[in-house]
Amino acid sequence: MTSSSFTQPWTAAVVHAPLFGVQTDATAKETQRANARRIAEQIDRIVQTWEPSPRLLVYPVLCLTSPRRNVVGVRMETVAVELPGEEFQPILDACRRNNCYFVSSTQERTSKLPGRYFHTGFMLGPTGLVLRSPKAQAFSAPETTALRDMVEEYEAAFGSGSVLPVATTELGTFGCLVESELYVPEAARVLRAKGAEIIVHPTVEAGEDRAPTLALKQAVAFATGVYWLSAAASRIVGYADESPHLGALSVIVGPDGVIDASVGPLDGVATATIDPARLVEVRQRTKRFTEPAKSLYRTLYL
Repeated sequence: MTSSSFTQPWTAAVVHAPLFGVQTDATAKETQRANARRIAEQIDRIVQTWEPSPRLLVYPVLCLTSPRRNVVGVRMETVAVELPGEEFQPILDACRRNNCYFVSSTQERTSKLPGRYFHTGFMLGPTGLVLRSPKAQAFSAPETTALRDMVEEYEAAFGSGSVLPVATTELGTFGCLVESELYVPEAARVLRAKGAEIIVHPTVEAGEDRAPTLALKQAVAFATGVYWLSAAASRIVGYADESPHLGALSVIVGPDGVIDASVGPLDGVATATIDPARLVEVRQRTKRFTEPAKSLYRTLYL
């Protein structure tokens, strides 16, 4: 790699935030709207008060509903949204007025595949939806379609390359992996092969997972030569059995596997510089032992 798709350093933020969960079908939509308004206010506050101002904010998974939707019996059809959807309008407005980008995930429905529901990571920006990346490898909650079982059908609907996609922006080329897709190194390798320089990772983790997940994030970032931006939830709010904090960390890992910034287990924000010169230098230095020899593996994956 002799150059990157972006030329200037910029600041990224991972937001170690609480998730406010939907509790009933009757109140779910209002909870989603309230969550979107709350997040928009947080974006304004972080971008306008942090120095230097972050251009990208990565939030935990399922920012409008929390991962407890299925546990409390709220139906998928109640909370699933189109992307970018009116539910995200306050967040879109915040991205536009602050000239920034926002990452999380959602339960997604789409008119292109009626009756199917996906757990989709996404990036919103000043001009709208930048990237949608349904969970492809790992399974999710009941009622969620496993993309691994319908790759051809999905690509017929959304186009070639729509499974594990990348998107090029002024800030670089992005891929997105959701939750436990971290555990499948091939997923990150596919994104790298498609040109990803930064992988965003909305997730939720418990403290007892901290050691292996941190090690994996560092190892995958190094092996693929990408910046890895992982935002985990600090806590899940709105339920009788909620715990004060989940105990995990949100991290920004450099392409050399070094943790540049971290925050948690309490609520907070961590920022770090995304530097194209560092990206290029690391990839050039490590290429001979991190670039797979495709001729060795072409018969292993059918």
